[in-house]
Amino acid sequence: MIGDKFLTQTYTISNHPIREYEELIQCKYVKALGEFLCYITHADKNAKIIYEHWANSIIYTDVLSNWMFTPNFTQLKEVLCYDKNDNRSNMLRTCLVFDCFYLSEKTNRWLLEKSHIFLLRKIGGHFTEGVLEYIYGYFEGANNGSNIPAELINHRTADIEFRSKPLKKVLVVATMSAGKSTLINALIGNKINKVASTVCTNKIRLVYNKQSNEGAMLECTGPRYVYTDNHKIAQHDSVENACVHFKSILGNEHLCLIDTPGVNFNSDHSHGEMTRNAVEANDYDVLLFVSNGTQFLTNDEATFLEYVIKTCKKKMIFCLNQSDRFNSDDDSIHETLNIWKTTLIKNGIQKPDIVTISAQWALLLRLEEQILEMTKSEQTELRYLKDDISDTFYHLEQYCSNKVNKSNSEDLLIHTGILNLELLIKT
Repeated sequence: MIGDKFLTQTYTISNHPIREYEELIQCKYVKALGEFLCYITHADKNAKIIYEHWANSIIYTDVLSNWMFTPNFTQLKEVLCYDKNDNRSNMLRTCLVFDCFYLSEKTNRWLLEKSHIFLLRKIGGHFTEGVLEYIYGYFEGANNGSNIPAELINHRTADIEFRSKPLKKVLVVATMSAGKSTLINALIGNKINKVASTVCTNKIRLVYNKQSNEGAMLECTGPRYVYTDNHKIAQHDSVENACVHFKSILGNEHLCLIDTPGVNFNSDHSHGEMTRNAVEANDYDVLLFVSNGTQFLTNDEATFLEYVIKTCKKKMIFCLNQSDRFNSDDDSIHETLNIWKTTLIKNGIQKPDIVTISAQWALLLRLEEQILEMTKSEQTELRYLKDDISDTFYHLEQYCSNKVNKSNSEDLLIHTGILNLELLIKT
């Protein structure tokens, strides 16, 4: 399990005070910031990622990054020496010093002291009224930063508070074709995982939630980090781990979904071994067992289920997925659930948490809600599901072991059962 400190940071800001300035000053500002961060981090690649996207969110366009510095730090000094007759000059200095500390802190907490020494010794003569010492004092906890723009303080506070929460890890396991990848996408509210009729997960992959609704940070084979607004890139095989904002009840949770390969892929037995090793490691807080509701308890699934129950030492949630495929005329979801409950009780789970769900329906509704791209087939399926879900038989929340207050969301999403699952994970 890798650390999540870099992946889960917030890399953009929507209300930076410098966005109120004219474009010329914005350009000078972001160039000065790039000059500083390049120097103080020795042109660190991760620092460059942080800088470029922070700068882009300030100037609101593609930035010609100033990822270099001169011996005299001319860009930095130009902003700090901005016309003192302009009453905005102190605000410029305050924001720039704050951002210098903040972005160096994001790269490495130990860079704070180094940044302070550099600014004091090399640039100190360009500060007035104790701006440097006051802001450094704030970062060191000596004051509350009341003289710093509230937008900057609130942004840093929200980022720190989110990442200081205990990380909750959810291990998601299943046999092949249970709809595990679709379910993870539904919990996220975006198509992060590849979905296919064939095997689509061949390794352990971590998907973290982040506090801010911005682009995706991806950890790729290498390792190297990529920040992108195109969430589809996360489906690429080179992506080891990802971090995005979850558009769901789980959006405020410091959460990691651990995706695993299907255990019964006969062409490569290492898939099953990886998943079983993850179960045995117990490095998670919740295990989510996903089953295809219309093909449940096959020999492979029954064997794996028995193994999981014997091995897992943590809270377990059982998800009866693809429940939308039941035929309202011929099938009984209640009977299927009773078989599930009986099986689980026989295996030692006295009060099982079971959720009936349509991950596909939930995903389509969330894509529609966010006006995200859908294929033609998904658009067609969305139209049909709205007809189907009007039938009370497909109000899947009624079959779940926990109840959801209807005031939490629109009725259609409730009927998919996804909110029942999210509340169980959250609690």
